[in-house]
Amino acid sequence: RVKLRSLLELKYGANNGERVFVTKMPEFPGLCQMRGALKASIPVCGIVHSVIFPGLSGTWMALLCSCRPYDSIVVTSAAAKHAVQSIADQTISYLARTSSARLRSPRIELVPLGTHEHEHLPEKKAAKEALGVRTDAEVILYIGRVTPEYKADLEPLIRAFASVQKPGSQLLIAGTL
Repeated sequence: RVKLRSLLELKYGANNGERVFVTKMPEFPGLCQMRGALKASIPVCGIVHSVIFPGLSGTWMALLCSCRPYDSIVVTSAAAKHAVQSIADQTISYLARTSSARLRSPRIELVPLGTHEHEHLPEKKAAKEALGVRTDAEVILYIGRVTPEYKADLEPLIRAFASVQKPGSQLLIAGTL
C-alpha cells in the first residue's frame, strides 16, 4: 500500500524505519539534499537503469557529497555494478585531488531483474520458424535498448559476429530505440 505524503509529513516518523525515498539515479542527489534540509534520517535508494545519462559527473559529485552510509544504489547486473563502482571511485579520487573532500563510495547493491526465462521462451525450432530462420541455423540474439548512449553500443557485437560468422548463421537484434 502506498500513501502520498508531503515532505514535511515524511520528516516526522522517518526514524522508525518505515520510509525510504526511491528514485532513479539522476534525482538521487536532490532527494539527499531535501532530506538534509528536513534534518531527517530517511534512506535514499537510487536505481540505476542506465550508467550514462546527461549531467553524469555533476550528479556523482553531488551524490557523493550528500549520501549517507544507510543510502544505497541498486543495479541490475554485475556489469552495471562494476561500472557504477568505477564511476564512484574515479569521482572520489578526483574530488580528493582537487578539494579537501574525503568521501566514501556509497553502498552498491546488485538486484538482478527477476525473470524465469525457461517459463517464457518457446522451443528453439518453433521460435526460428516464427522468425523465418532456418531451423538448422546458428543464431545470436540481442534483446535490449538499441542506443549507444543508454545501454548497449552494438558496434562491437556486430564486428565480433562478422569476424566469426559461419555460413548460414544470423545475428538478430531486437529492442527499443
